[in-house]
Amino acid sequence: MAKYEVKHKCGHVANIELFGETNKREYRMDKMSNELCAECYKEKMEIIYKTKENEAMEQQDKLGLANLVGTERQIKWAVTIRQNFINEYNNYIDENRSKMKNENIVKSQEMLKNILDIKIESELWIKYKDFDFKDMVRVLSK
Repeated sequence: MAKYEVKHKCGHVANIELFGETNKREYRMDKMSNELCAECYKEKMEIIYKTKENEAMEQQDKLGLANLVGTERQIKWAVTIRQNFINEYNNYIDENRSKMKNENIVKSQEMLKNILDIKIESELWIKYKDFDFKDMVRVLSK
C-alpha cells in the first residue's frame, strides 16, 4: 500500500491509496491523470443528462405527446427513454422504407402513435428501457 497525489485532467488533485504491484499502481495513476476527478465527472454527466432531458421535453411538446406521469425523477428519466424509442423507430423506418409497403408504414405509424398516446406511465418506460426497439414495440403494443 502506498499513498500518492494524482493531478486529474481537470486540474484537481486527489490523494489516493493504491495497493498491488508497482507497475499496476503506476498504470492506475496514469489512467487517473487522464480522467476527470469524481466531482467534475459528476458535473459533466449532469449537464449531459439535463441536455438530453431538455431535448426530449422539446420533442414531446413539438410532437404533441401526452405528458408522462410518475414522480419528477421518473418523468425526467422516462421522457428520454421514450425519445430514444421514437428515434429508434424513425431510424428503423428510414433504413427499411424501400423494403416496406406504404400501407405497412402507415400501420406502424398508427401503432406508434397509439403506444405514445396510451403508455404515459413513466414506470413502464423505465421498466423496459433495456429492451431493443422491436421487443419494446411488442411489449408496449399489448
